[in-house]
Amino acid sequence: MNKTRGFRIFVFSTLVVGLLFSNVCTDDFLASPLFDEGLKITKSAEPMEFREVGEEITYTIVVENTSKRCLDDISITDDLIEITCPGLEDGLNDNFEYGCGASDNCSGKTTCTGTHIITEKDIAAGEVVNTATISATYYEPGACCGACDGGTDYYPSVSDSVTVKYDPPPVELSLEKSGSPDYFMEAGEEIKYTYLVTNTSNAEANGPITISDNMVAVACPSGGLLPGENMTCTASYTTTADDVAAGIIRNTATASSGRAESNPDSFEVVLEVSPEISLSKSGTPTNFTNPNEIIVFSFNATNTGNVLLSAPFTLSDPMLDELECKYPEMLMLSASFTCVGYHRIQSSDIGNTMQNCATASGLYSDNTVTSAEACIDIYFEPPREKGPDLPPPPPDDV
Repeated sequence: MNKTRGFRIFVFSTLVVGLLFSNVCTDDFLASPLFDEGLKITKSAEPMEFREVGEEITYTIVVENTSKRCLDDISITDDLIEITCPGLEDGLNDNFEYGCGASDNCSGKTTCTGTHIITEKDIAAGEVVNTATISATYYEPGACCGACDGGTDYYPSVSDSVTVKYDPPPVELSLEKSGSPDYFMEAGEEIKYTYLVTNTSNAEANGPITISDNMVAVACPSGGLLPGENMTCTASYTTTADDVAAGIIRNTATASSGRAESNPDSFEVVLEVSPEISLSKSGTPTNFTNPNEIIVFSFNATNTGNVLLSAPFTLSDPMLDELECKYPEMLMLSASFTCVGYHRIQSSDIGNTMQNCATASGLYSDNTVTSAEACIDIYFEPPREKGPDLPPPPPDDV
């Protein structure tokens, strides 16, 4: 390495260090406070959220000089608002008393304010971000008194930012649910549901609008809802045997848009009760001739209504001499029970057509349900008359 060049670098470095970190001053340069954190700025806003155009945001900017350097030509700027700073002309040097002693203290503090009115642009951006910056020149009254009179240098500028967020007004939805028909008779019927969703707030409900229903899938038009608008969603449901057994269909729905959720609304479809039991019967044989003949009757009782029937069940037939039935505890829809009985032909039955009628019954909700009469005719068949005696045939010719 060139010794002359190395010596020059050493001298230059020594000079820079001396200027930066000592109280040595020249007529046109003061030691720059590159590592001095004595100049501070703190910015805040109230409120920290906004919802609509025209709202006012108030900013407070506290600036403070905690160093021993006296400031001059102080400038506070903000990239968005105009700032008012009372006492700034004092140079943040409230405690300074002019003198040449090293103990002179130039510390000072002031609070600045400014306002901003929310615009459509702020709403679209979703936030307001702005930065305040303080800059100044400085001198050191004690170290440079007299020798450096009027000598100043630029203090490194200091900034602080604050962000005010857009808090959109809450979306409020209302839901009205209806259905048609509002009753059903059996499994396999279609129920059509209608859902009226209304935006009752002052904010737009962004699409999609969805309906959550605990029984069916609901279809809604695409898009959202402006304040005061509504839309109609639809769904359909087919009744089942379980619905018939339960006697009612009750389901609840809720409308949603993003984080907004409507009131829950329910709708009931009620089974139109039709308890019914039917009876059929047959007899074997279907005719008689003599006393003491036996006519056997068979009965089949069926639940032909749309509700369950319960015990006790009965079968009534006044002509039977004996009856045997297999009664259930509960008669399900379309289910049956059977009975068998007989009638012994009496002398009084001879010569007449015998009509035999019966009814079956069960209970629904503590009320007796009785079938229509099931009747069958058993006919008298007179005995065959014997013909005249005929002479024997002549013998074969030999």
